[in-house]
Amino acid sequence: MEILFTIIGGLVALLALAALVVILHLWKHARLRHRTLFDRQTLFHGSGLFHVASAVKLKSGEDLLSGIGRLVKEIERQGAKVIYAGKVAFPRTRISRQVPDLEWDAYVIAQYSSRRAWDSMVESQAYNDLLDDFTRVWPLGFERSAVQNVAVTMMMLRLRIRHLLSRAPPTYPFEPQDLPEDGLPPVAMDKAALDRAVAEYEPLSRDALVI
Repeated sequence: MEILFTIIGGLVALLALAALVVILHLWKHARLRHRTLFDRQTLFHGSGLFHVASAVKLKSGEDLLSGIGRLVKEIERQGAKVIYAGKVAFPRTRISRQVPDLEWDAYVIAQYSSRRAWDSMVESQAYNDLLDDFTRVWPLGFERSAVQNVAVTMMMLRLRIRHLLSRAPPTYPFEPQDLPEDGLPPVAMDKAALDRAVAEYEPLSRDALVI
């Protein structure tokens, strides 16, 4: 009987340790998203929330921060929460069935209490008047499942464990490198290499918008 209790106690200790590791990983992941990526999405949220990612093209000569700032203020004035707003890494979406293959300046992701709340904002005169200040705005609505969010972090945790077991050198935090006096290294200026790298991930953007 004592052996059985010892085994059960060991299993409970292992489960508690595993739970602690998972909780610590989720906490660090959320902190990284909030502090480094400026993503204000909470890790757990109701499944009834409705998210909208809007691709935005500013009018010629307009400042990015002021233009997107006005859009963010109007979204928040309507009672929604802006999760992320930032400049696009690549002006064109390449091949995607979700977003037109046009040039875009920024993406704004907003969280609404429901689909009805989003529909109500779209019908508001103030929002439509603001859209006239931009060349074009393409909204893409979707449900951002909390379960899927956690599943992604679990996959990242699995990769971290595998990385530790392989005894590979850590990749984060990154070590700063001194740039040569004549500017960026040649590989950073190789546009062809950048295009090849983007082409490798093209299958990911054919049926979805990866942010």
